[in-house]
Amino acid sequence: MNQVVLLIQKFQKLPSWFNGLTALFFLTVLCYIDSITNFDLFIFYLIPVSLAILLSGVRVGSAISALSLLAYWGINYFANPVDPHLWDAASTTLVFAAFVGLNIKLYRLLQENKRLKAKDDLTGILNVQAFFRRAEEELQRSHRYKRPVTLAYMDCSRLKQVKKELNFKTEQQILQNIARILKENLRTTDIYARIDEENFLLLLPEVNANGAKTALQKIQSLIRLKSIAENWPLEFNIGAITFSQPPPNLKEALASVSSMAQVSEGTSNFLLHEQVYN
Repeated sequence: MNQVVLLIQKFQKLPSWFNGLTALFFLTVLCYIDSITNFDLFIFYLIPVSLAILLSGVRVGSAISALSLLAYWGINYFANPVDPHLWDAASTTLVFAAFVGLNIKLYRLLQENKRLKAKDDLTGILNVQAFFRRAEEELQRSHRYKRPVTLAYMDCSRLKQVKKELNFKTEQQILQNIARILKENLRTTDIYARIDEENFLLLLPEVNANGAKTALQKIQSLIRLKSIAENWPLEFNIGAITFSQPPPNLKEALASVSSMAQVSEGTSNFLLHEQVYN
């Protein structure tokens, strides 16, 4: 079953119009075969329905489903010299509608599963895989329009020590509070994720160096205030670079900002921010 889901997800990456045309082509071939044979090929008319809905979405899938049903009616009832049996037509329509409904439900379940897999289980924000997918798309857009972008690495120092000294539940609460602060104080266009047990990564598109620094200082201050209020012995360091144009290699840029967040030995709760005119 997992292999089938993976195969569907692989084909979903193709353009929806391409998958829709593929389903339409299959339906056209099927109609021709059905017109020259005496066998009832009803079950085969369900194939383009599944192809269209699962691979192209509900809107395209519903349109091709309607065409598939009309084609079956046209060939097997209206073009037939024998009067169509109303009961057969009605039962066929009900089965067809039920199959369409099941496919739409399956499509939505797959989409929901895909959405949930993009989230970190604990914090509800993006996981590292989803972050890099979104970040690459945003970097391409920023490169196209020559807009600045800021990459920031947030190192939650001593979080492992918190887990050891206090308890696992407290560590979870800290991470969830950090995620909540990010959600409430960053723009909807900003991309952020928990990338491992104790660190976060941010991408702030279309904001200059001053704007990025102000946003990061606000985040850092809010987390620091929350830590003081809850008596969490948390140290929180940020390394950030504002690129005048997107970096050519995201992973190299990540290595740079992560090293910046850990560069000051013996210091804590600092923000190290640079601007690069690339």
